Amino acid sequence: VGNSGAGKSSLVFAGVIPRLRKQETMLITSLRPGRQPFVSLAQGLLEISDASERDQLLESHQLAQDLQDKTLELSEGITRILSKHPQKRLLLAIDQLEEVFTMSEARDLSQLYTHQEARQFLEMLLQTAHHLQGNLLLLFTLRADFLGTFLDYRPLRNMLQQSQYFLSPMDETELRQSIIEPAQKQGVQFEAGLVERI
Repeated sequence: VGNSGAGKSSLVFAGVIPRLRKQETMLITSLRPGRQPFVSLAQGLLEISDASERDQLLESHQLAQDLQDKTLELSEGITRILSKHPQKRLLLAIDQLEEVFTMSEARDLSQLYTHQEARQFLEMLLQTAHHLQGNLLLLFTLRADFLGTFLDYRPLRNMLQQSQYFLSPMDETELRQSIIEPAQKQGVQFEAGLVERI
């Protein structure tokens, strides 16, 4: 959780996920909810399944519909994927979770309880994570100005009380390190004044 531009996505995609990939104990997929969160979720799941790219595109809309209609339970789909990867858990990283509301038809955040698709999507994720007992880990990035909205939604509030990390903007020293250290690891040096300019 952090302000816009604080580096939430960078922390997840350049920090947490690469470190977890090195451990080789998890399957990892990610998504941004966008205008169609169920389709985004289906595409993320198909990316880690055995389907070819062409089949993934054809199947994503059908899978999204099956998940939304509950023709297929998300826990069943994840269990199938994990059965092909013994001893692994699934990390589902959802970047910019606030899009569930900001890009949906619910323009007014007071419609949190009336926008069925957004609520159904969130309930499905939380119930599945609970049902799979640690075999599905959820990692969300969320803009701080939406925190109050999510705290008003009891299932998410309960989850957020268990585990959250607040990210504040980098100070000058941290910003300098974030520029210099990755370059140094690659054996690259900056011309005089370039770091300050960046």
